[in-house]
Amino acid sequence: MATELDDLKALIIDGAKGDDRSQQVALGPSEVGHPCLRKLALGLLHAPKVNSFDDPLPSVVGTGAHSRVEDFAQRANARLVAEGKPSRWLAEHRVTVREGLAGTCDLYDMATNTVIDWKFPGTSRMDTYRRQGPSETYRRQAHLYGRGWRNLGLPVEHVGICFLPRGGQLKHAHLWTEPYSDAVVDETLARIDTVTALIWDLQLGEHPERINDIPATPDGCWVCPYQSRHPGPFQCMGGKDSDTTVSAPQGAFAL
Repeated sequence: MATELDDLKALIIDGAKGDDRSQQVALGPSEVGHPCLRKLALGLLHAPKVNSFDDPLPSVVGTGAHSRVEDFAQRANARLVAEGKPSRWLAEHRVTVREGLAGTCDLYDMATNTVIDWKFPGTSRMDTYRRQGPSETYRRQAHLYGRGWRNLGLPVEHVGICFLPRGGQLKHAHLWTEPYSDAVVDETLARIDTVTALIWDLQLGEHPERINDIPATPDGCWVCPYQSRHPGPFQCMGGKDSDTTVSAPQGAFAL
């Protein structure tokens, strides 16, 4: 049965390779807000991914959950319309932050003018988000989606992230919100422009070894696609002349 288990794992791994998320090339709102400028630069360069981390299961589970809650939003709208009321939810809508930066936002609440992003973390991460709020990457992602909705002509007053535990029950759900901020979006876009300028100034396309001249901020290095213990073109060891490889925390994934 060990062979059977290997075959079942391969079925999931090979199947996940065809998912839209795995085929994405351009960076989206979920990536450009990461605090590490070096990771941002490598992403903008479409550098080859060298990290051997390739377990697709968290993504598979998260993608499936996103699909289900999208269905639930549509059902909720149908019930409202049947009662003679206007629809409330806009689910899985493509929004453009600015030219070259777009993504699919999970949910927009027309009743409260709130942007919502679903996350499905494991147990330990769920506890962290409940105590400390979202990561800076997630926070910036939510505000970028807010700009995207505003670009569509819709008012955005708040942005939020609804955390639903993969290993818990609905009573353990946690909602984080804050007022939408143009300043957060403008700062995030300015970081992209700064890194783009650095790429050109350092001529990284011709001199990949200069990637170490862009500062690295260790943050989830264990899952970074460019993180490597071995120096090489377009590879990051977590900081100049240092190796900050760390192990994955239990239940750390959230899609």
